[in-house]
Amino acid sequence: MTKSYEDILQHISWLENGENSLCLIFKNSETNRTQLIQTTAQTLRESKMALIEVIPAYDSITFVYDSHKLASSELRTTVEDLLTQFKDNGVDIKQHIIPVCYDSEVATDIVELSKRLKITTEQLIKLHTNTTYTTEMLGFLPGFIYLSGLDEKLHQPRKTTPAVKIPEGSIAIGGTQTGIYSLSSPGGWWIIGRTAAKLFDANAQPPIEIKPMDEIVFEAIDRATWEKMNRL
Repeated sequence: MTKSYEDILQHISWLENGENSLCLIFKNSETNRTQLIQTTAQTLRESKMALIEVIPAYDSITFVYDSHKLASSELRTTVEDLLTQFKDNGVDIKQHIIPVCYDSEVATDIVELSKRLKITTEQLIKLHTNTTYTTEMLGFLPGFIYLSGLDEKLHQPRKTTPAVKIPEGSIAIGGTQTGIYSLSSPGGWWIIGRTAAKLFDANAQPPIEIKPMDEIVFEAIDRATWEKMNRL
């Protein structure tokens, strides 16, 4: 069944980022927001408009354009027309099962976070693995995976003091989301697990197999299994 998005214009706003950049912001929690954003971004990338870059994010799309060839009013009209014509016809969604070690030796924040949430680490692991997550976007560094679907019982604001170095493969919680650090990086999310799966390879095409809208399921493994996978 298709769904019309004729009323979507009531739930968006525009922000000018400068002379040649516009940001489209989605103000509501539309169920298919991710598909709407990704499809619109891809359509504009493939268009013949004078666009320099199209950057989809969690609840927005940023358009960088050639202001000598394209007026901001024309860009807005084109994008809004696309939004109202959008139909949810389904997309090719893959499910990825990711093995995760939740042992406190590698899940450096799991004990502290459990205390803050007033649950046991076992309860935290059960809640975290008992969900099918949706990939909302990739960023803030190459291959970082933002996932929605985190159980409300696990919602926790980011740390007040970020860590200087979070290891590659870290599984983390920040706010209402869970995420995967596909590369080593500084960060302020709570580290509750590690995966040995190689999710990002800069030399591969594509560098990462997971794409927006794909589903993620976390599967708990013990420390010995994780160490064995790391040696492979």
